[in-house]
Amino acid sequence: MVMHQNLLRGRISERMGLAHWHKAQRQVMATGVDLVLCGHDHEESSGLLPNGAVVSTSSTHTARTRGGRPSACNLIVVDATSIAVRHYVWDASTGAFRAGPETVFPRPRVRAARAAGG
Repeated sequence: MVMHQNLLRGRISERMGLAHWHKAQRQVMATGVDLVLCGHDHEESSGLLPNGAVVSTSSTHTARTRGGRPSACNLIVVDATSIAVRHYVWDASTGAFRAGPETVFPRPRVRAARAAGG
């Protein structure tokens, strides 16, 4: 699923992107999606909804980043058992993106199947 507003609290802004974020999270989780892409906070991040769905937020490629940080983008790799989110951060000295932190999350349905003994 792709949406503009972030479903998780921004680390830098320390705010939610939606006024009724609890309701939005419940509605998104009800769809059964494994991955939600967002960008509203202009900050690269990743995390989980309560049901284990991965939320990946991206920065922006303008001067409007949060906290004066460089632009960033995300590379997302999905396979049968996991979702990996790797942030790439702009390095002005080299004029290229450099690999930043990566977080690997288990796929929500795989996690649920394992918990049920499947």
